[in-house]
Amino acid sequence: MILIALAFMALMPMMLLRDFTPANELRYLSIADEAMRNGRLFAFTFCGEVYADKPPLYLWAVMFCKWLLGSHQMWLLSLLSFIPATVTLICMDKWMGEGMSGRSRTVASVMTLMSALFVGSAVTLRMDMLMTMFIVLALRSFWIVNKEPTTERGRAHRWLFPIFIFLGVFSKGPFGLLIPLVATASYLISVRRWRRMSLVWGWRTWVVVLPLCCGWFAGVWAEGGTEYLQNMLFHQTVGRSVNAFTHSKPFFYYVLTMWYGIAPWSLATLIPLIWAMVRRRIESDEAGGLPYFCGVVSASTLVMLSCVSSKLAIYQLPAFPFMIYGGVWAMAKVVSHKWLRATIMVPAAVGALALPAIVVMYLLGIEAWVVSPLVVVGAGLLTAGGVTAICLASRRGAWIAPSTTSLAGGMLAAAFAVGLDMPRINEHVGYRALCQETRKVMDMSGCHTAATWALHRVEGMDVYLGSRPTKLDSQYDPCGQISGRTVLMIKTRDIDKMPTAPMATVGPYAILIIEPQADTSDKQSDEN
Repeated sequence: MILIALAFMALMPMMLLRDFTPANELRYLSIADEAMRNGRLFAFTFCGEVYADKPPLYLWAVMFCKWLLGSHQMWLLSLLSFIPATVTLICMDKWMGEGMSGRSRTVASVMTLMSALFVGSAVTLRMDMLMTMFIVLALRSFWIVNKEPTTERGRAHRWLFPIFIFLGVFSKGPFGLLIPLVATASYLISVRRWRRMSLVWGWRTWVVVLPLCCGWFAGVWAEGGTEYLQNMLFHQTVGRSVNAFTHSKPFFYYVLTMWYGIAPWSLATLIPLIWAMVRRRIESDEAGGLPYFCGVVSASTLVMLSCVSSKLAIYQLPAFPFMIYGGVWAMAKVVSHKWLRATIMVPAAVGALALPAIVVMYLLGIEAWVVSPLVVVGAGLLTAGGVTAICLASRRGAWIAPSTTSLAGGMLAAAFAVGLDMPRINEHVGYRALCQETRKVMDMSGCHTAATWALHRVEGMDVYLGSRPTKLDSQYDPCGQISGRTVLMIKTRDIDKMPTAPMATVGPYAILIIEPQADTSDKQSDEN
């Protein structure tokens, strides 16, 4: 709980001050706004087009927050990811900690929370952390049922298991069911107890899951019709699985991405875990079977995800807690403590280079907007954490717990300092400041038509502007694509291509007013 409290305080400036990113966050807000305007709960649209990609649970939460406060607030929406991350961490700590020493539990908790993809997902507006929480809860229920099938606790979790499964599906989609199914089946088959599949995948599970899914599908059909339902059930599931129309990646994609997903703890956790699994140093009955279960869940999840055509690095998030806890367990099997300490010293050395890297960027003028007093302070804190971690890890007979917490502390301190600088950084990562300045230009000029040219993911700007701007084709002159006086948003690097000077600039963007292009073509005489 101390770790969670420190992480919350360190990430609070970012949750309070950060702008919504255009790629996904602004899109989800726009979808929620569109659903509220249309009075829909199951069949969503984005820019008037069918959006059957995501289940409704997370979007419902976004809509509720908008209804509660009257506007989209980053601090409240961030809790939709941070709270599930907290529940996931507490669940893993209490569950896996039963067979761990105190310092091992500390290391595993720190590494899980401060792994790159996990801590990033804890403050990002996505539904992946919500699904991860339900998958972890479902696998814990399976474990309790497997170990205590006849106790009152075990019987209760036989009903909780399908509830968590459905909520996982209702959060993100089929992975909420496939990951627990493949993980539990792989484990029971590997320990030769496959007959116990009926304990969790028997009639109780389907009595809960199927009616809830049927009710969901009925709501989709009532609002979106048969075409929307087919799109959701087949195009967005079977289509993405077999021959993805988006995010198509090769089979070995996750073999590469898992290393930076768990950074900076990749070497310290993955290498011992892989080594222990290959050399069979983790037995199925050791520590109650939990280390072995972690290894099976990690491996089976990655194999299953690799077989799906559509791939993103964040899809493997549910496997990361099990990878890290399994890796911490496997550390005890590593004979050479010097080698183990080296796996922490390498990322610590990278962290120690943060301040020198900022200095070099400033001197060379590379991405000069990044450098600011608060960023320099953050880089200095990360450097201090890295140097301290190296010193602690290099001590004779030292274990990795002190160096791990030192490096994690430097990361949290750096996140706090950079978070305080978000109002300045927001101009380069979001569209809030740009849209606010655009509204001022529109009010001042009396021109209420807005457009964008050569900007990325602008569809969600209606969250700020109140209406969606026209997206002009970047391959053609913007003046030839409008029918009236228009307020145009562009990149500052494209100012020279425009016929008028900008009315205002915001970070890397410029705002100007353009008129439609006059028709200067000469009339040709008729041929004799």
